[in-house]
Amino acid sequence: MGMRILTTMLTDAAVYWGTPTSDGYGNIQTVLPVEISVRWVEEQEMIVLPDDKEVMSKSKVYTSIDTENNGYLYHGTLASLGDFKNHNDIEEAYEIIKFQKLPTLRGDQFLRTAWL
Repeated sequence: MGMRILTTMLTDAAVYWGTPTSDGYGNIQTVLPVEISVRWVEEQEMIVLPDDKEVMSKSKVYTSIDTENNGYLYHGTLASLGDFKNHNDIEEAYEIIKFQKLPTLRGDQFLRTAWL
């Protein structure tokens, strides 16, 4: 898959929150959201998690950046969130249950896929 295909297929916008972290005091900190280019595909797919557990995903999202398991994606823009900047406040923000990074044949580009 060439660079042109990888960049031109990402025609949607999404908001990404990285994996929440501990603040060292027992509280969970969410990462600030960023808007990224994606290709959001609404289809269920049976996937195998790293612990060999099979689960049904809600959507497959091709992304412009590496994402993390347990991060969150929302199909839309930062502006469409209004004052809601925490993924817990947005019903349509879904947890990433699997991320895969596949290199092109030349190894100079990557196809990044997140399953929700």
